[in-house]
Amino acid sequence: MTSLPAGAAAVLLAAASAAAAWWAFVFRRQLPLERGLREKEAELAAARRLAARLVDAQTQACRPVQARTATAGLVLDALHSARPELALAAVARRPDGSAALLAHRG
Repeated sequence: MTSLPAGAAAVLLAAASAAAAWWAFVFRRQLPLERGLREKEAELAAARRLAARLVDAQTQACRPVQARTATAGLVLDALHSARPELALAAVARRPDGSAALLAHRG
């Protein structure tokens, strides 16, 4: 078995140290950032699905009087399906200052 020359051993040690530093960076910094990014992308996709359900024009009532109540019900259904532990209500304020309950969930 032959030993490496001193210069080659130093270069090999430096390369191994650089590789170890790189992998330490990847495992300690890069991978947690990528995991967080995937979680945020999943949250964004869920928010997009929620928005798509809320803005579905075909499910709106055809009469304007019922449209507000139907929209409030759709919004509360979507929010309640996303967060079932919440109790939600939609209230409309009348011109005289009183309130009208449009929809409630939970």
